[in-house]
Amino acid sequence: MNRSEISELRKLYKPEKTAISAIAGCYVDGEKNKKAVFKEALLPLPEEDVFKYLEVYKKALSGSIGKNIANIEFPIEAEDEGSTHELMMRLRDSSLSDEEALTVLYDKIIDAFEYTGNYLILLCCAAYDVPGKASDGMTMDDASETVYKYIQILICPVELAKAALRYDEESGSFSNRMRDWILSMPEFGLLFPAFNDRAADIHGMLLYTRDPKNYREEMMQKVFGCKVPDPAYQQKNSFASALETAIGDELGLEAVKELNDSLIRMKEEMAFNKAPVEVDAADFKYLLADTGISDEKRESFTGIYGEMTKESPILLDNIVSKKTMEIKTASVSIKIDAERSHLISERLIDGKKCLVVDIDGEAVEVNGVVISQTADISEG
Repeated sequence: MNRSEISELRKLYKPEKTAISAIAGCYVDGEKNKKAVFKEALLPLPEEDVFKYLEVYKKALSGSIGKNIANIEFPIEAEDEGSTHELMMRLRDSSLSDEEALTVLYDKIIDAFEYTGNYLILLCCAAYDVPGKASDGMTMDDASETVYKYIQILICPVELAKAALRYDEESGSFSNRMRDWILSMPEFGLLFPAFNDRAADIHGMLLYTRDPKNYREEMMQKVFGCKVPDPAYQQKNSFASALETAIGDELGLEAVKELNDSLIRMKEEMAFNKAPVEVDAADFKYLLADTGISDEKRESFTGIYGEMTKESPILLDNIVSKKTMEIKTASVSIKIDAERSHLISERLIDGKKCLVVDIDGEAVEVNGVVISQTADISEG
């Protein structure tokens, strides 16, 4: 799924537009015991409740692809008879009325999901009458081409409200309020099937995680039989490690700055692409061309990088920032506008290798204090 398809679904999470017909849930305590199970239609609920439920479901379609959101594909063997994929198909097709499928799914998730507190497994089923699109990209609400029927599976922490004093109008005094158990925004969520090319793709689903460093890899494998991509931070670290391993002593500041500039240009050129952009080994044959790195080192890097990304591709957004470049030593950290990286250079001063920042003509603040540009500066 791309940004546009996710955005299209997010617009449905309003009481007057919602396509959700039924919701279901299983409340689980910290000892993995089922405390309550429920299933009901959404719209007959009080308006305030409907609004709150929609807010929770919508949250699981927020964030950036490759960070909080990831596209997941089912391996062929994960769609066998008796699989969780079959359970989800049954739940979708029955609009959550298949009690056996619900129970089995709850049990699988409870067994695999590791969490220290109480939580709610929350599901919904929806049927979206997908409007057609004209040649100019405008939607035509009266020209529906297909119905996209889907389910969402969320895992939401349930936490005690904070202790507080409440005002009692009758007595005109403040007293301790009751501490209620409150449903929090989802920790984890899945949308099935994927909404690819604005239609149902039963071989894929969309994953949401509140913590972009944790895609719940073990649970995804155990319950759904699916592999997850490496989280964004891991992709960035793997990319950096491949550069350091393959290029080594040729990996100077200027080479990294040039490579970063090339990645930024690639990002600008691909800005029209609504789907996440994967960077493969072939891309680096020209991205590294102007860095001054030898052919041998470039070949070594593309080989290592190619092997590394066979199982888990690396997204462009996860290895380059158009906004900032960060330079660190053990004792110093410098952040600079990525488009002004030319202001930083390496120089040998008094026999020592130094990082030099060109500040000529720019105001400089130290702890919020603007320092003088006319004070004496020692010559290197």
